[in-house]
Amino acid sequence: MKTHITDFVLIDIFKEFTYGILESEQTGDFIVYGAIINPQITTIEINEQQGKIIQKNDLTIWYFILESRPLRSSIKAKDSEGKVLLEEKIY
Repeated sequence: MKTHITDFVLIDIFKEFTYGILESEQTGDFIVYGAIINPQITTIEINEQQGKIIQKNDLTIWYFILESRPLRSSIKAKDSEGKVLLEEKIY
């Protein structure tokens, strides 16, 4: 089975990273995703678990797949030394 998820990556040059949430109709999984604008951000964590980062030319995007709706989750953007640069709460 293939799962196709389509949407767009939010890019806001006035923020250091962005995020959005999608639900897969086929699997029921939730995908938290976004763009990284600040080049010092090297890691994105959702509830202390590391997300996947993809870099292509000048665009850096990230995603994380959750099996259930993200309630009371935390997104942390960290630098290469593990220092939390930004944190967003999802409720």
